Amino acid sequence: MSFVFSIPLYAFLFAFFGFLVIFVIFFFIDLYHIFETSSLTMTSLAITVLITTVSALTIFFLWYLLQDVDWKTAITVFDSAWITDIFNLK
Repeated sequence: MSFVFSIPLYAFLFAFFGFLVIFVIFFFIDLYHIFETSSLTMTSLAITVLITTVSALTIFFLWYLLQDVDWKTAITVFDSAWITDIFNLK
């Protein structure tokens, strides 16, 4: 009897969504910090626009690349047959 431990691919999608939520929280904290400390300079504006643009493009390209993925596919993490086949003497 073989023991198989697998994780569906959508578990990684939930982890990615968690990362996006944390990223958005830090982005708004950054914007709050810029306005609260009155450091509204051309440099801070340029860097903020650059980071926002790069982030938006990255999210768009990730969405474009991941739209055809079958998220129900299971990824095998452990299969006991990997170990039992080592000790199977034929």
